[in-house]
Amino acid sequence: MRISVEIGAPSLAKRGANEVVSEAFKDVEFPLDVEFKNFMPRNVSFPEIEGLYLKHVAALEGTKITLRVNNFDQLQRLTSSVEAIAELNKYNPAMGFSFNKADPVESDETNAEAEAEAKTEAKAEAKEEAEVKAATKRTTRRKTTA
Repeated sequence: MRISVEIGAPSLAKRGANEVVSEAFKDVEFPLDVEFKNFMPRNVSFPEIEGLYLKHVAALEGTKITLRVNNFDQLQRLTSSVEAIAELNKYNPAMGFSFNKADPVESDETNAEAEAEAKTEAKAEAKEEAEVKAATKRTTRRKTTA
């Protein structure tokens, strides 16, 4: 699943950028490959992430790059820097972050438990059906003999 967030001036976005990023990146394991996209009408370079240099939004190439983020603190520092630039210049959005979030995979243990539960339910249903059939036969015999 692809998760994307856009960072902009908090006065225009009505939400703080760190709040948005914290929500989007919760339960994510680092290091993580994140795609950064520049929406600002200027070239930008951020020392928080090594190699993060992006051309202005009107450039044909170089407006996005995928880089490895080592930890959430590094991403949060970058978010604060982008938010400050966005607020000073009233950019909304200023920059986008996106990443692929792995879909939750059930463990073998969870699958085994689910299979065992399904078998137990099937046995219970089969037993109940057998009891209903037996009761129906008894009722039918009584009516026939009377």
